[in-house]
Amino acid sequence: MALPTPATQSMIATRIKPVEGGATSTSSTASPTERSEPTAVARIKPWMGILGLTGVLPVVAWLWRAVNPIGAVDVTVMVRDEAYVQLPAATESLPLRLTYADKQFRSAMLFDVAVANTGSESVGGTRRWQVRLRHPDRLPLLQLGPVRQSPARIGDSIPVTTADGAVELDIGLLNRNDEVSVRLLALDHPSEFLLPVLAEVSPVPNLNRVVVERGSTLSAVHSRIQNRLGWPLFVVGAVGLFVLWIREQRAQSTNTIVRGLPQAAFIVVFGGAMLAFGASWLLAWLGVLALRAV
Repeated sequence: MALPTPATQSMIATRIKPVEGGATSTSSTASPTERSEPTAVARIKPWMGILGLTGVLPVVAWLWRAVNPIGAVDVTVMVRDEAYVQLPAATESLPLRLTYADKQFRSAMLFDVAVANTGSESVGGTRRWQVRLRHPDRLPLLQLGPVRQSPARIGDSIPVTTADGAVELDIGLLNRNDEVSVRLLALDHPSEFLLPVLAEVSPVPNLNRVVVERGSTLSAVHSRIQNRLGWPLFVVGAVGLFVLWIREQRAQSTNTIVRGLPQAAFIVVFGGAMLAFGASWLLAWLGVLALRAV
């Protein structure tokens, strides 16, 4: 029988390795074509993201319904195109007067009021409903010009009555995104920064509290959503910043942490406010786009 050559003995020695207990183990090189079978976890791993998103979406939808101030039956009143006039204090010696119907006034504000359906369902229809517009200080409001409808409706008139300085609109059907507007004059209005009108709506089933905002319909809806999101986002941002600050101070002594609390309070309050403003502004616009798309 032929003995193995030195080269063959060297190859055998490198493939046989000693292990504990004096035993030996022989290492073998696996064939390139041999592959291990994937486990069950590896098979479903690509689907974990989709499954997680499916579970998160109902939670997001529930949170949106909880914080969304825009209901299915929803009316928003907007103040637009304001023009304010106020006489200076020293006008007694000057031939300068602000009069209306032979009466003198110190100031006046001219503005448009629009009543818009910002919900997803129609308001009114078989039963008419009323919107009463009055000044916050019970000052007289006067109607200037006819009532305008957008879009215009042929044969659907909106009666207007004036009593006790208030203007009342008698509205029939107001479909989604429709609006009714009227030009008003507030006499002796004290400041251009104050809203010149409040709105009271006759009972309408499932109607949210009517809100008066400045600007267009989109900006008014955005403002309502942002105001609702502001405080919850501020609390979340402030708590998150405080937790991050505590984690950064773990290696410090108790006295150092106590001395740093005033600075931490400023960071938490200021940072939380900034985060809440930015996040609520962005989320409110996303909410407006979502409501318009529904």
